[in-house]
Amino acid sequence: MVSMLARLIVVVCAVCQNAAAEPGTEPRMTKQKVIAAAKKAIEARYSGATKGYPFDAVFQNNGIWGVYAPRLSRGGGEPNAEVRDRDGKVLKIYFAR
Repeated sequence: MVSMLARLIVVVCAVCQNAAAEPGTEPRMTKQKVIAAAKKAIEARYSGATKGYPFDAVFQNNGIWGVYAPRLSRGGGEPNAEVRDRDGKVLKIYFAR
């Protein structure tokens, strides 16, 4: 009986740890809110960098949104950002080619 109870406790603890460790697969923020937060942060750092770009966002399983502008030019890079879903914090801003 004690062995069975001990196994049950171990299983419950393992499930709880697994649930707490992995971010949810459903995003909390909408795509529009994520794009707005990313554009605001990009503009704050690089004035005028978002003009003329149609942005899109992709939710990744690690709880981070990737916000990007499709490749439109041949020269420089397009503005990109990474936004954390749980609080909307912009983690990274960069230009990609």
